[in-house]
Amino acid sequence: MISIIIINYNVLDHLKSCIKSIYNSDIKSEFEIIVIDNNSPEPIDFPNDKDNLRIIQFEKNLGFAKAVNYAISISLGSEILLLNPDTLVHKNTIQVLNDFILENIDVGIVGCKVVFSSGKYQLSSKRHFPTIGIVITKLFKLDKVFSRSKYFGKYNYTYLDANELAYVDSVSGACMMFRKETFIDIGSFDESFFLYFEDTDFCYRALKKQYKVVYNPKCKIVHYKRESFKNSTLSVNLEFYKSMYIFYNKYIDDYKNNFFIKFLFKYVLLFYIRLLGRN
Repeated sequence: MISIIIINYNVLDHLKSCIKSIYNSDIKSEFEIIVIDNNSPEPIDFPNDKDNLRIIQFEKNLGFAKAVNYAISISLGSEILLLNPDTLVHKNTIQVLNDFILENIDVGIVGCKVVFSSGKYQLSSKRHFPTIGIVITKLFKLDKVFSRSKYFGKYNYTYLDANELAYVDSVSGACMMFRKETFIDIGSFDESFFLYFEDTDFCYRALKKQYKVVYNPKCKIVHYKRESFKNSTLSVNLEFYKSMYIFYNKYIDDYKNNFFIKFLFKYVLLFYIRLLGRN
């Protein structure tokens, strides 16, 4: 069975469309849908006439990682699909991902191609782990100017063909599948990440356990990016770099740079976080 887990916050209309796209998919396997609502201002009030759809509403926003961990703890499936509520899955996506994870036992996590509603490819479909070079490249937007460069395009692998299967450091948490036994082996999502990088952290720990992380463009989703934050006071850029800092601090001993580079990386991040916090 596939357990499809959706963590919702304030995107009720998108959530309805997402669930509809799942039921319209060509899924041969048995599946269930677990929706966790993180205390949205607009409660989930649509009728639920499906036996395999569970909707649970939290009394406060506990963050993505905590909600995912809870959903997995009550799930019945042997495979887990994390899916954002502001997405639409194409007809074959869930089955292609499920077949791939079952046929490739060395693969711990698989993600798909993520596109905007216009069909344009989303760079966040695949990501490299952050380094000081990547941070500086992003600060000065060199990744946009030299996107085909293997060095400047490293973070989102923009030097690779978006239509080719690739072994990568991490895939988008907007659509990510793994076996429950893999989750148990890797460990739960780190709840110190409130927003962003919990998926990167999970992929990092998968690689450390010798699992492969795969970007599979033979299936795709439409992702209406950042819909949850349209009416929010949160700065998504600030939260992104805060989480990057947490990630770096967590794995600082894994970085092979010398002391000066590690020190510089840390304070470049802190400087940018403070700069964003003043804006």
